[in-house]
Amino acid sequence: MTLSRNTKLKSIYPLIDMVSTMYDKRVFDVLKLRRKFSPLLSIGHGKFHNSFSITNRKTDFYCGGSYEYNLDGTVRITIKHSTRFGNAFQFDFNVSTNKEFLQKLIHYNLI
Repeated sequence: MTLSRNTKLKSIYPLIDMVSTMYDKRVFDVLKLRRKFSPLLSIGHGKFHNSFSITNRKTDFYCGGSYEYNLDGTVRITIKHSTRFGNAFQFDFNVSTNKEFLQKLIHYNLI
């Protein structure tokens, strides 16, 4: 079952509001995201210390990914998402803050 655009937008508006009011602190920390967004998102660590998974609790949308720190202070994020029809997507982007990370997730429609 797919969600209509209006239903998806209604479920993501609280997240967009929370992200827009975030302080733009120059650090990327998955554990801080887990504490702040626990009512809306389930963010967990994987087997390896640099992997994570994100689940939207309202839409049951899931994606997993990994991160690694670059020499210039940014973080390279790789998110892999596969659909139930077998289509796999991979998104690669660099971020420097938690706010920028969540904005990219919303922009690419990953949550």
